[in-house]
Amino acid sequence: MSKTLCIIALVFCTFALFAQETRIPQMLELVQIEENDVEFEVVNIPQDGQNHYWFNVGTMGFGDQIFQIQLDPLSHLYIPLGDTLAEAISKMEELQDLFNGTPGTSLFVNGCLTMLYPNENLEQVKVSYYKPLLTRKLEFSIQREDYLRAAYISRANFNTLMKGLSFYQKIHPNE
Repeated sequence: MSKTLCIIALVFCTFALFAQETRIPQMLELVQIEENDVEFEVVNIPQDGQNHYWFNVGTMGFGDQIFQIQLDPLSHLYIPLGDTLAEAISKMEELQDLFNGTPGTSLFVNGCLTMLYPNENLEQVKVSYYKPLLTRKLEFSIQREDYLRAAYISRANFNTLMKGLSFYQKIHPNE
């Protein structure tokens, strides 16, 4: 009798575990590259039957305009790209066009600096084009009261992301 009750209780617990609804959104990586332990990726986070595309710029350092220290390996900066793949590619091309401008050119976009997944808490992010020695970079920065949070991506890495995103669009034309 106790053996039967144990089996029934075990089956009930198993069904109860599978019936739980998760609150953690699913994150689908479309394109990802890594440089010096910093990941850059374009992700899709579908919620309520609708796609939401985000550009993960990676972790941001603390400091000022010249000197940045990586102290926070958990927080990532997410830039919203839109709800369709075409909108995402268009927004990424807008960022890519900064590389064709003069150094110091910048624009403001919305972004979400968060620990796990992007949310509705958006703030202004300044995206600036810099041309240090032998390279070209975009700086994504958020100005705080007395310090600056910044992340950088090189032109080569950004172009790799764009090629991967274009390839993804060719494979999934209906998305």
